[in-house]
Order: sequence, then structure tokens, then C-alpha cells
Amino acid sequence: QSSLVQTMFPKIKSPKRMCLKLLFWLRPELDWTLRLFLVWATLILISSNALLGCILLQLIANFLFWMCLSDLIRSRGYFLTYSSPRKARWYLLLVSYLILWKPGFYFATFSYFKPSNELKKILDELQFEEKTTFGEWDRRPMQALFFGNSDAELLGDALMVHFDRYERNETVAFGYVKTLNLIGNIFDDQGIESVIQALDHPYSYTDSLLIGRNNHIGDKTAVHLANLIKTRKNHKEKSEVYPDVAGQELTWLEIGGTSVTKNGLSELYHSMGFRPFSHLGLEYTRGRNPFLFSPLVSFGTSTIPRSLEFLHDARYLQELTLTGNSLDDDDISFLAEEVVQTNITKLTLFNNKISPSGVEHLVPLVTQLTELALGMNRKIGDKGAIVLAEALKNPNATLQTLFLSNCNIGQQGAEALLSVFPGNTHLKFLVFSNKEKIDKETMEALEKATRANWS
Repeated sequence: QSSLVQTMFPKIKSPKRMCLKLLFWLRPELDWTLRLFLVWATLILISSNALLGCILLQLIANFLFWMCLSDLIRSRGYFLTYSSPRKARWYLLLVSYLILWKPGFYFATFSYFKPSNELKKILDELQFEEKTTFGEWDRRPMQALFFGNSDAELLGDALMVHFDRYERNETVAFGYVKTLNLIGNIFDDQGIESVIQALDHPYSYTDSLLIGRNNHIGDKTAVHLANLIKTRKNHKEKSEVYPDVAGQELTWLEIGGTSVTKNGLSELYHSMGFRPFSHLGLEYTRGRNPFLFSPLVSFGTSTIPRSLEFLHDARYLQELTLTGNSLDDDDISFLAEEVVQTNITKLTLFNNKISPSGVEHLVPLVTQLTELALGMNRKIGDKGAIVLAEALKNPNATLQTLFLSNCNIGQQGAEALLSVFPGNTHLKFLVFSNKEKIDKETMEALEKATRANWS
């Protein structure tokens, strides 16, 4: 190939000749990339679907990456040490992967894409219908539909129209608006902004907002939500003409699985020191890796441990969920010190890195909490169960529900927990998993003891 290029371009100086040689080497890969891109673009134009565009672009990137990896394996890495067509090809494929993988998300934010049929139905209902066809208790018509920014903006505009109509008593409250579930979509801070603006309407009755697993949501959204929480109570309206029409405060927020950092979380905690707030969900909250993209998963380390120093500001928060944030014993120690300065009564710590030492740090909370969830912390074991049992013998213990499923608790730990009865009259639910090595008689005795506290 090199001699062919020299024959074709004998008078070109070395730098230009090298560029032409590179293009000559890469011609097959460029052809492949162009073909894939044309297929992707054609399908996008036909479907006008944001989700399909996002997925297809990622598939192209994956295809290029695996081509690159297969070349690397076949050549055993030798081509990395000298100049060759294979080396140039490897670099092209790697660069293509990095270029195409990340922007896949942004193609889903273009206003060109038409709303899906599901979204069209929701938009029409919000703007024109008096009643919803989804049913009073259907809270998930907008979950995991891969709404992009343009979809979220349309939804925000429709919600504003709906709240205007609700103020005039032209429509009833919809269940899926009261609990606005937008989990598992692909919009970012720009897209969700219009929804938050709609929730600031004086007659917004949305009291629960679930926007978790939108991993491109970050601190900007957290700050907007914090401002909404702080100011919402000041301009909540109740109609003097229609007794059943009234705005509601936002009291439930699920924002786990996003890319909110310490700065955004500190603002949220601070806002929950202004008025009572029922629930804050921060499951699997990790920082976003700048080189990877996934519509549902954030790649990175948990940002929760670095934000715990501000938790005491959320003094009116009642429930906190911190599932899957890699909290170790030191983090739990710091968390316990912060929780005692708040009104938190329900704490969920599933799937972290808690050991018996971490359980010891949680002992002071048994006189404050009514529910503690420690499931899927397999390091707790019998030693951790014994520590909990001793804590539950405290006459001032208020714990009513304790989740210990998949905590590797055996017979010894179960017997220790059984020993707290009948002295403890508050614990009503003690949850184990079927995988725990506890004999049938002990399990039946624990069930009988907890049931005795129901009356």
C-alpha cells in the first residue's frame, strides 16, 4: 500500500504524503463508518423517534469499539509499537467510539423529534380532557418512556395549561400528575426545567416528583427544586369559588440515579429546613463519567458521602433513602451524627458497605427512628444482629420496622433478636430473607413475638 501511494503521489512532500497514506489505510473503516451513519440517519428520519436515535448511535459506537478490540487481540498488541495500517485503524476506531458514544444522548434532545404516541395521549388529556383514562391510581404512564428534552418541554407546557384549567375547575386532579413519575427517561437539566416551572404554578397539586435514573440531571435541577421547596408554601392558593380546588406543596422527591453532586445536594438539604418534607430518595446517586454515556445508569463514584456534612440542615426531613451509595462504616458514623439533628424517622440503607462496626454507629438512632432498612449489607452478620438486639432492649427504643434481609444473619443472630421480646413492645415488623440460615422454630417465634406488638 505504501508503494502504491508513493506511485500515486510521487511529488508530494512528506507531511502531505503521510496524510494521504493515512487516508488510504483508513478507507475501509471510513466506508464502514459512513454506511452505518447513513443507515442510522435514514432510520431516524423515518421514525422521528428520539429513543431509537439514541440507541442506534450507541450501537454504531459499540460496533466500532469491538472491531477495534478484536484487532488488538488478533495482533497481540504488536501494532502499538510501530507504524502500520492496523495501528492507524485502531486509533480511528477508538476515537470513533469516544466521539459517537457520548453524543448519543444529545440526539434525543433535538426539537425535531416528534412526541411518542404515549406522550401525545398524555398531552391531549392534560390540555383538553376533564378526566383521565389512566385511572386514579395509575402513577406510571410516563415512567421509562425515554422522554428527551423536547418531550419534557412539551410536558411542562401541558402541565401549565392543565393547572390553569384546574384553577378554573374545568378538570379534576389526575393521579399521575399528583404523583409525577418521570423515572428512567433521558432528559437533562434543560429539559426538566419547564416541568419544574409548571410545578411552581399557584394551583399545582403535584406533591410527589420522581425524576430518578435520569443520569444527565445535575446540580442545576437540584438548585431549582430547592428554590421551589423553599418558596412553594408562600404562594400556595386555594380557590374561594371552588372549595375542592387548591394547590399542594411538593413534599416527596426521588432524585436518585442522577448526577447531582455535593453542591446540589447541600441546596436540597438546606431547603428542607424551611418546612416539613416527607421523603428524599437518593438511591445510587453517582457522579457522571465524562467519557461514557448510558441513558439509565451513572458511571462514577457516589457523591453522597461528601454531602453528608450538610444533612443537618434538613431538619424537617422525615424519610431518607440512601440505597446503593457505597457508604462504609466511617460514612455511617458521620450519617448518624447528622440524622440525630433532624426529624428523620425512616432511614433506608440497602446495599451499602455496613459491617458490625457500622451498626454500632446506628445504635443511638433506635430511639429516634421508627423504620430502619439495612438489607443487602452482608457484612452485618450475627455480630451486627447481636449489636442491634442489645440496642432494642433500650426501653426508649422507638423502632417499629427493621429490614435485615440478605444480611448473612444466622441462628445466633436470630436468637439474639428474639431475646428482645417481650420487653420490646414497639417492634412490629422484623424482615429476613429466605436465604438466612435460621431454623423454622426460631422464625415462627420471631413472627409470633412481633405480632404480639400489633395490638
